Amino acid sequence: METLKPIVAKMVSDMKFMAIATIVSGGLNCLSIIGAVVGIPLIIAGLRLKDAAEAFTSYIHNNDMASLQRAMEQQRTYFFIHKIMFIVGISLAILIIVLFITLGGFAFLNMMNEMQGY
Repeated sequence: METLKPIVAKMVSDMKFMAIATIVSGGLNCLSIIGAVVGIPLIIAGLRLKDAAEAFTSYIHNNDMASLQRAMEQQRTYFFIHKIMFIVGISLAILIIVLFITLGGFAFLNMMNEMQGY
């Protein structure tokens, strides 16, 4: 158990940094109306990661299993939000690529039809 404390302490430090970075990133995204769609979930995810870091810290100091469970639940929520955002982002990227290819194909066909008239 004692060998885990330095590892968890380092993880907590990294989690706090990522929580702040995620919250700031979400806040910057919220500066635009469309960006708020991404920004609000990022802020929520960052807050969950911050809560998880605090619960891990409580677990280290008090050896409280309830804190460990709360930390794992908060961390699971953080990863779940990021997973959903990743899936949505990939789906939108694929949709945009298909849209550009389709529009490019129509533009090419239209250009070819106009060139046949000359």
